[in-house]
Amino acid sequence: MILLSTAALPAAAPAAKPGAPAARSRYVVGLLWRGDAWTPERNAHTDSLQAGHMANLMRRYQEGWLVGSGPILDPASSLRGLFFFKADSVAQVTPLVATDPAIAAGRLKIDLVPWSGPPGLGDEYRRAHTADPASRDSMVRYVVALTEPSSGKPRKIPDTKTILWGPLEDGRELAVLATADTNEARAWLGRSGEITTTLRPWMVARGVIPGH
Repeated sequence: MILLSTAALPAAAPAAKPGAPAARSRYVVGLLWRGDAWTPERNAHTDSLQAGHMANLMRRYQEGWLVGSGPILDPASSLRGLFFFKADSVAQVTPLVATDPAIAAGRLKIDLVPWSGPPGLGDEYRRAHTADPASRDSMVRYVVALTEPSSGKPRKIPDTKTILWGPLEDGRELAVLATADTNEARAWLGRSGEITTTLRPWMVARGVIPGH
């Protein structure tokens, strides 16, 4: 448990002005894909790579780099996972994922992209597990939306349907939608000739996304 002396607490920050843009923090998103050496079968070798993959993620979490992660639940999807690193640049994260045995073996590959998102990603989860290290994760299912704007002008995903949103540095948008149903998510987003949106079911621990 972390105890704070009230004498050391800073004065309350002034309230944001009405209409002021929401505060954003800098992260690096990791999009985990099937690699060239991926195979569907399980054996001692693939189980060993998966165990090493999970151990590397745990190490990066303990170091404070990894603030959120979870698997894609569609077995047919080549996108296998989504990670959030608290880092200022891809250069900081590259050596952290290079030690992942599954990535090093080519079973998986990862795209790292700078992303602007809300502050505090992963903080609630970390506080809960610091207070009770033996507590088990409570997992929640959502839909991840990844836009591919063909016009070069991204369309913002509707605020009312998102619990997490932000622009990727390459011009795309990444959002987590408040549903576990990809069909419902598709109906929310509608259709547009100027944008293509990839929707995938995703699972993450409760508390990783602020307020959820």
